[in-house]
Amino acid sequence: MRHRAIAAGLALLVVGAGCAEAPTARSTQPSGPVPDATLVVALQDELAGLDISARRARLVELARDEEGVTTFYTSMTVDDSSALADAFFDAYGIRVEIFRANSGRVLQRLLQEFDADFAAADVVALGGLEMEVLHDEGILAPLTTPAAADIIEGAVFPSWIGVYVQTFVAAWNTDRLDGGAVPETWEEVLTNYPTGLAMELEDFDWFAALVQDYFVAELGYTEEEAIDLFRQAAATATIVDGHTLMSELLAAGEFDLVASAYQYRVARIDESGAPVDWEPAIEPLVFRPNGVGVHVDADTPASTLLFVDFLLTEGQSIIADLGRTPASTRLPDGLPEGYDLLPVDVPALHADRAKWEALYASIVESSSGTVVSD
Repeated sequence: MRHRAIAAGLALLVVGAGCAEAPTARSTQPSGPVPDATLVVALQDELAGLDISARRARLVELARDEEGVTTFYTSMTVDDSSALADAFFDAYGIRVEIFRANSGRVLQRLLQEFDADFAAADVVALGGLEMEVLHDEGILAPLTTPAAADIIEGAVFPSWIGVYVQTFVAAWNTDRLDGGAVPETWEEVLTNYPTGLAMELEDFDWFAALVQDYFVAELGYTEEEAIDLFRQAAATATIVDGHTLMSELLAAGEFDLVASAYQYRVARIDESGAPVDWEPAIEPLVFRPNGVGVHVDADTPASTLLFVDFLLTEGQSIIADLGRTPASTRLPDGLPEGYDLLPVDVPALHADRAKWEALYASIVESSSGTVVSD
């Protein structure tokens, strides 16, 4: 349901990139209803059939005539989004203004602006579930680009495409668990560590994917049997608010095992010499795409589509350098090879979000311990 009031003075962080100024409204007057055929949709029709090189050349040509600024609404950190915007400016001379906050607050602003027929965003990059909300509300334009051919399966959707992924892995402290005590299956993760397991407070998407697409679809559990495994695990587990904190406490020896760490965080801690590991991996590896899309009312269509293509091509290496897992299959820094991968079914989870959030909340609330937070 769309929000029906414009919040006064939202305290969101605005960052200028490529010498940009703070984002402003395109007009002091409401733009009116969004037309059926927007500028960005019409341009994509014109570009249909071009390969990535020809498409880029045409977009660069058209972008020179726009003489505008592309506005980027995102939940990426300031450092990460600025690095991408600055690299784009260096490559193409096009300024990108960044409007940054957490996913929920960016989503709220976009919904409010859309209800007021007031468009400020051109490019949007948020978590997959937030992108699905924008898709359902008609805020995102259909998105087609040859760059999507290199994006991992399970991360390409009609109006948004995965730009990086969050991969959930079970990880353990190697000082507390030697080789013989390391789990080999998700069943063992959830049943064999009644006093040494930690679970993250809000990972309902990881939970839903494992229940539906692994325990039920692959192993033949009933849904209730699968949910009960998580409920039993949580009863004696430590619940932690935040993946970074959970991984740091694992490295410090507070837990034997964590159920849903971010793989890239564990890998970085491991590289620092801390006693943590996630391999041999517990399969399947669950991953959730974070996506990029185009606002249906983007008024710099060529610059906007050029920036999206940049994020899905050259920008993937920058994303890897920033320590995130790129969605491209062309990079060695992408999802680990040789493992069974399980994507979160974002549209299906979005449709049943209330159910899975409530179930997971009830599970973690059953823990006998208090929630650990910063």
